[in-house]
Order: sequence, then structure tokens, then C-alpha cells
Amino acid sequence: MSVKFIYMAPWIKEQFLASLDYKIFRKLNSDPFFKVIAFVNINQYNDDDCFENIPIEKIYLPKISMSMMSKIINFNYFYIRRFKIIRKERENLFIIPVKSDYHILGLIPLFLFRRRIAIQLYTPSVVNNKYKRILLDSLTKYVLKLFKNYLTADSSRLKKIYDLKKRNCKIIKIGMCEYGNLDSLIIDKPRLIYIGTLDSRKIDIVVNGVAVFLKKYGIPLEFNIIGSGKLNVVNVINNTIEERNLTTIIKYHGFKSNQEVSKFISISNIGVSFVPMLKKYEGVPITKTIEYMLSGLPVIGTSNSFNRNIITEENGILCEDNAESFAKSLYVMWLKISQYNCNIIKASVDEYSMELCLENNYVPVLKDINRSIKGL
Repeated sequence: MSVKFIYMAPWIKEQFLASLDYKIFRKLNSDPFFKVIAFVNINQYNDDDCFENIPIEKIYLPKISMSMMSKIINFNYFYIRRFKIIRKERENLFIIPVKSDYHILGLIPLFLFRRRIAIQLYTPSVVNNKYKRILLDSLTKYVLKLFKNYLTADSSRLKKIYDLKKRNCKIIKIGMCEYGNLDSLIIDKPRLIYIGTLDSRKIDIVVNGVAVFLKKYGIPLEFNIIGSGKLNVVNVINNTIEERNLTTIIKYHGFKSNQEVSKFISISNIGVSFVPMLKKYEGVPITKTIEYMLSGLPVIGTSNSFNRNIITEENGILCEDNAESFAKSLYVMWLKISQYNCNIIKASVDEYSMELCLENNYVPVLKDINRSIKGL
């Protein structure tokens, strides 16, 4: 018996290579107990290099255009093939990562094999529209009731929203990957970096915060923004940069590979973990906070519940989700920048290291579930 991940890779190859799932697969590739079955889009994944050295079984989806009808055909093919694989390989435990959206309906036929399936959950829906968010979470909640095993981070909000029964819910710690490995910080001027999605993050507020900082304190700085988002979101950020006359100070670089991100980290001294202080983000792990710190960067982060539990005087500073607060916190952080120790920062979050989490928690949990289904 073994554990198999059934995963549908993102449309864009680069997004998969930067995803948490990809990093998990890379860490597990030395253990023959695990196997990844990835459904991939032939438009983007038609070369063997995209999965590098992961011992992965690739099932190519039909070549499609990006029209809605073509996507429907593509997803239906995925659902049918996934069903057939699970029906055929009855001796294995299957891990299916899911998120709260309409594709959750595709799990319904799999309830026939529910004892051999573990649903891996990340976060509740975080779409902007409140009513759509409630609908998606309600839909996910009732589909999940068809299954027996759940893997989830220790999020009380997530378990409450989905009404997950304690006896069927295994707590997992997947951990985070560092972007780089700093031994010391460059302290000639504030060198800010933001890495991550731009959607629903209000990074234009950070841009305005930088403008306030420059006007009020007169300290030169640079700020690199790395990530992708919807076109209108990117336009808002770029327009704000131009309106504030910050084009020589703030650079938007778009999506970058892990290797490219590592180079940006090496010339940075402050990680920006700005997530709006909204109810939908409460109890949700803010991964970039940990990833900056594992790299050795002190962090300026918004004061949500996750960051309040992580950020201390030794590794960063909190701020509110407005420009004035960001500017003030940045100034306070800069005054003590020489006091931050990269090794102390990394040690403050070493329990979140992916290497340790997979070895001490994730892998043992999966093997325990696997043992419990023998003979079914």
C-alpha cells in the first residue's frame, strides 16, 4: 500500500513550480511510500523539465483553448479519469487537495471510495463578495460530509466553518519553504520586498504608506513587488506608483521563479506581509510571514491573529492596514534595523520549516491513516 496524491496542476507552469504543493512533492520524492499523480494541461506542460526530478505520473488533459466550453470539457475529463484511477487502485490511500470553490462538486462521485480518500484542506473561501463566500463555504461544507478523513492545519475557524468532526480531522503541519538564507542584513537603506498574490491584498495601501514615509521621514528606500494578480489589481498598483511619483523607488516585477526570488531576497532587508485586517482572513495562516522569516528577513506585517502570534520584537513589527500606520511602523523598524539578527529570526520560526513539519508530522499522519484503512 502507498499514498498517492491526485492533483490538478495550475494552468501556468511557473505557478505550479512556485506552489506549496510542488514544494511538498519535491520534499517527499525520496520516499517510495508516496506517489504524485498530476493532471496537467498539455498547452503548458508538454516538456519533461517542468516537473524536474519529481517521480511524478503525468496525465495530460486534452489540448484546449481558454474558452469556457473548452475548460468544461477539460475538467470533465479530469473528473472521469480521477474516478477511474481511484476505483482501480483500491489498495492505496488517495490525498486530494481542494479549495473552496465550485469544483468541490467534482468530489461527489468519489464518496463511493470515501474510506480510502483524505481531503486536504487549506483555507476557507476568501473571495471578496460576502454572499459568494458564504455560498462556496456552505457548498464545501456539505460535500465534505460525504467523506471520512480530512487533513487540515490547526485552524479553529476552518473547522468551525466546515463543521469537521474531531475524530475524522487529522491536524497536519506542512510547513513553509524559505525564499533564501541570509546570514546578515544590508543596512544602507530600507530595502523592502513583497512576494505573493496581489489579489485582495490592497498593496496600493503599502505604496501610499511608502509615500507617507518618504514625505514624513525623508529616508530614501527601495521597494520590490513580486507576484501576479488580476489585470485591474495590477493596474491600480502601477497607477498608484505613478501618481505618487515613485517609479524610480518602487518596482513591480510581476511573477518570478523561485530562483529569481532568491536573488531579490539577497538584496532585501525587510519583508512586507500586508494582508487586510478583514474577518475572512482571521485564523488563516499568512504563509509569507513565515517564508520571509525562514529566509532571515525581519517582517512588517498587519496585525491579524496569525501575525500577532508570530511577530515579536526580535523578528519584526506589526502595523494596521492603513498607509499612516505602515509608514510609522516602517520608521520604527528602520531605527532598530541593525539590532535584527538573521539567525535569531530564522530560529524563531524553525518549527514551521517544511523539512521538520513533513518529517515529524505530515508523513506520520498519512502513514497512520494508511494503516487504518488496510483490509477495507
